[in-house]
Amino acid sequence: MTPITRENRYIVIKRSDLSETELDHLTLLEFPTRAAVVVEADWPEYEAVWAMIAARSTSNHRALIEDSGQNGGGA
Repeated sequence: MTPITRENRYIVIKRSDLSETELDHLTLLEFPTRAAVVVEADWPEYEAVWAMIAARSTSNHRALIEDSGQNGGGA
């Protein structure tokens, strides 16, 4: 199977990196929001998470952690 390609699809801004004024400006722009899990590149889990996504995307493997059915996902 073809390996997945890492795509630069999203812009993620850490709230603590913004001033109150900058947060207010972003709110005024009314961009749609999305629920997501973000694993920063300097975290030890970063490459393991990519490997989990690749395994799930390129085969019929189920996710390693089953979704509990709640909005936040698994365990």
